[in-house]
Order: sequence, then structure tokens, then C-alpha cells
Amino acid sequence: IEFHFPLGGQSQVLKTAQAHGYLPNTQASMVRLEGMMTGSIDLLCRWQGRYYVIDYKTNHLGDQLQDYSNIGLKRAIEHHHYDLQYLIYTVALKKMLAIASPSETFEDLFGGVIYLFLRGMIGNHSQGVFFDRVDVKAIEAIELALNP
Repeated sequence: IEFHFPLGGQSQVLKTAQAHGYLPNTQASMVRLEGMMTGSIDLLCRWQGRYYVIDYKTNHLGDQLQDYSNIGLKRAIEHHHYDLQYLIYTVALKKMLAIASPSETFEDLFGGVIYLFLRGMIGNHSQGVFFDRVDVKAIEAIELALNP
């Protein structure tokens, strides 16, 4: 699913994300958010009435099983700033659902974000799978910070 929306306020986005526990080791110079945001969500699915943003990753995190444990995945998420990526994806989803389902609240419709690290998925339901329910208040704050 492709999306486009105008944005601005990059320093405010970083401060807001960090206030909600995201992008802990990111400096302002690492984030450039100006102009038009164009993105593509790998997969959006609806399960039990809630929407999930799903992204596939092929990163090689190591040769050991524990490299794809929750700790290893969290480390990769932070190192590659995938948390910023999925925060933007959730804002895009929120905007889309506001148009598609205006009578329902985003809090009722949103299920979370799932990042599938394909090299670590071995059949175990949690191995190589990163999940974040992202608090709706954080998404709303990021959306406000992204507005030009």
C-alpha cells in the first residue's frame, strides 16, 4: 500500500518519538523529515476486526538462533531506525482509516505492527517476529508533530 502526505517539523517528531520511548539513540541530524512523505507498506491485514501493519525484513542479524530473539530484533529495530519507519506507517494507516471508516475510532481498529525477520523465522511463532502494539496516544502525537 503506497501513501503520500506532506510533513514538516522534524525536530518535533524526534522529540515526540523519544518522549514515547522510540528512537532512543537517535540524534536530530540523523532524521530528515521535510517535504512530502512517500512510503509503501509491505502488507496491511485485518484480523479479528483490527488492522496490522506488516513489514518483511531480510537482514542478516547473525548465525545463532538467539540473534533473532526479541532482544536481537529490538536491537536491529533501533539500529536501522525501523521504529521511525513503523511510526510513520501507523500514521499513514490512521489517515487511511479516518477516510475509510470514519465512524470507528483508530484505537478500536488498530492491532499493531509486525516486523517479520525472514532469516530468523523457523516455525516458532515468536522467533524472528517483532511486534509492537504502539500506543494510540503516541501515534496521535507523532501525527501532530509530522504536520507541516
